[in-house]
Amino acid sequence: MPLRGSPQGGGRLGVISPFSPGFGVLFPLLILVFTLMASAVSARAAGAEGWVPTRWTGGPVEVFHRSRNKTLPADPRLRETVRQWYSPATLELLEGTPINCLLVTWSAGADPATEREQRRVVSNYVREAHKREIVVLGLVYPGAEAPAAGRSAAEAELDGLVMDGDFPAGERFGERVREALAGKGKAAVVFPITSLERLWREGQGPVLAVSDSLWPRVRVFSEGSSVTSGPSGDPWIDANGWRVRSLRARAGGRPVWLGHKPEKPGPEEYLRAVADAALAGGRWIVSLDDELRAGLYQKQPEVLATWRRLAAYLNFFEEHAEWRRLSPRARLAIVLHGAGENSALSGEVLNLFSRRHMPYRIIDRRDLSRAALSGTETVVAVDLEPPTAAERQMLADFAAAGGLVVAGPSWARGAAATQAYSVEMAGRGRMAIYSKAIPDPDTLSLDVLRLVGKEKLGLRLYNVSPILSDFASDSSGKRVLLGLLNYSEYPVESVTARISGEFRSARLYSPEAAVSDLPLEKTPQGVEIVIPQLSICAAVLLE
Repeated sequence: MPLRGSPQGGGRLGVISPFSPGFGVLFPLLILVFTLMASAVSARAAGAEGWVPTRWTGGPVEVFHRSRNKTLPADPRLRETVRQWYSPATLELLEGTPINCLLVTWSAGADPATEREQRRVVSNYVREAHKREIVVLGLVYPGAEAPAAGRSAAEAELDGLVMDGDFPAGERFGERVREALAGKGKAAVVFPITSLERLWREGQGPVLAVSDSLWPRVRVFSEGSSVTSGPSGDPWIDANGWRVRSLRARAGGRPVWLGHKPEKPGPEEYLRAVADAALAGGRWIVSLDDELRAGLYQKQPEVLATWRRLAAYLNFFEEHAEWRRLSPRARLAIVLHGAGENSALSGEVLNLFSRRHMPYRIIDRRDLSRAALSGTETVVAVDLEPPTAAERQMLADFAAAGGLVVAGPSWARGAAATQAYSVEMAGRGRMAIYSKAIPDPDTLSLDVLRLVGKEKLGLRLYNVSPILSDFASDSSGKRVLLGLLNYSEYPVESVTARISGEFRSARLYSPEAAVSDLPLEKTPQGVEIVIPQLSICAAVLLE
């Protein structure tokens, strides 16, 4: 497990599960071990890639902000927890966790007295956090005044400011904050938590933090109702893996954070939120609901147990931080023009391909090149409508060499087709040309699945109705990772995966059990493995 402040942690200590019989005895010992062992590189020195964030809001400005937004709880006990959260004792909750980056409430345009009191309380808290080598970023809400927020942040030695919300001035607000920091001789980080579309379009800052991610779960209409089903009959899953993958395609190595907040979660839903982001290579900004925070503040045993389980999941993924450096393993590529006019539909295309367990990698339109197409057999390029002359030639050559290109109507040679799409031969390959510039995403995903064929995807999964997957490998292709996340409330048994390629071993990793070897069965295309039971999440490493 990693030490706080270390992106990759120290030596391997083995997987400790919150469900193991000895967990209650071992956890205090682990806290002591981690407290005594000092990391060589602190979070403040390591940079954003090593930050493990949590939304750690509180104080009088947070009460003002939530009153204004009508989200402040009616229960006086919960309100008082919000107001008193910056007691130094709450820092003790972070011991034994990899959390090393706190997003604290800083400014929201409250009355001057309230803003001054917030700065006083938080400044004291920042000093205590820095003694523990914890990064502290101030949350700035709409209504705050940029120069004042920047100057006061510099005086309080905050490590940066995060704009959380819809700011009328947009990027200009961030620029004014940076100018105020520079005026105080500070170069702290400044970035927004904002929409996926804006991040696709601009993507500024050391962290790409998306605000419109979803609480991961099987969607239910109301109490006692059946789940929403898609065209395939499978339950509809709210998941964020495709969001993380789309941002990683243009992040240039920068970390990707998901900013969704809890929606009346049960204890296991917090674990699922951690895994939903981590399996795709991102991080969830850990956010606690009011009841859980009040229980932690009062040190209620059952709530502390939930917190320890959450910490165990965070520790598991930070222990395996190298998984975030793996690249998607896929024979199918989707060219993404996220800054285009149809960005919402582009996102839905990625979502539907993920739901159908079709491994894909994303090529940002700006990065489209012959080298980027290497190793790919199918390119979905409906986002290039119309393509430039260079893009057209590149994809035409790709098809002529034996590939399949799925494209829009500007590729048609004759009159517009009456059917959804037509298939034309192109050298040794094919062109599937749609008659509409914006094909229906669900129909598109089904059409591509038929055109390619399930057996040629490189991965086939069985008994995975409530499960989504992530498929990645190292640059050599000899180490392959299959991540699985169960979005339902019940364990799934006998999940079967058929994977193309030659492998000699398969090891099963999970926060819920010790590492174990899985038997491999040879198939004509590769190997078959069976995961006996999947409670919440697991990863299979093949070599």
